[in-house]
Amino acid sequence: MGNPSPTKITRFAEKLNLKGYRELKLRLSDISKSIIIDGNFVNVSEKINNNSKVFYKKYVKIHNESFEKQFNYLSHKDIKIFNDCFTYSKRIFIFAFNLSYNISKNFVQRMCWKGLNIISESDPVSIETYINTITKNDCVILITISGNNSLIKGIAEQLTKKTNLLGIGNKTCDFQNLFQDFIKFDSD
Repeated sequence: MGNPSPTKITRFAEKLNLKGYRELKLRLSDISKSIIIDGNFVNVSEKINNNSKVFYKKYVKIHNESFEKQFNYLSHKDIKIFNDCFTYSKRIFIFAFNLSYNISKNFVQRMCWKGLNIISESDPVSIETYINTITKNDCVILITISGNNSLIKGIAEQLTKKTNLLGIGNKTCDFQNLFQDFIKFDSD
C-alpha cells in the first residue's frame, strides 16, 4: 500500500474502532512514544534516548515480575477442562479481536501442527456464520485482553449453553460466569 487514499485510511481506522484519521494518528503517535507493561507506563522514546541501560533494566524487571505472576497463577490453576477441550472436541474455535487475535495466531499454528481441527477468527460476520454450525461436540475459546469486550460478551451469551465454552482474559472480566472455565490475566 504505497500511497493510500484518505478514504482507505479512514476505513482502516474505523476497522480498528477508531473515530477516523485524527484518532489513528494520535494513537500511533502515543504508541511510538510509550508502552504499558503490566500496568506500568514506560515512556519509551525519552528513556531509550537518554539512558538506555536504565530503561532496559526497568523493562526487564517489569517483564519478569509480570511473567512470575502469571506463572504462579497458572502453576496452581487446574487446566483439566482446557486439556479435555483439546483432547476430545471435534473442532476448536478461537474467537478474538485486535491484539487478542494477533497474540493467538502463534498458538493456533502450533495446534494445527499437532493435527487439531482448530479455527481462529476475528471477523464478526464470519464468527456469526461459525456460531450457527457449532455443536456440543465442539469447543469455543474466547479471548479478551481488556475483559470488557462487548463483542466477546455477546458471543459468550450466545454459546454459553450450546457448547464447551472457555475464556481467557483479564481478571476484571465481568462475564466470567458465562464460561465453563476461565484463565485470568493478572495484569492491569
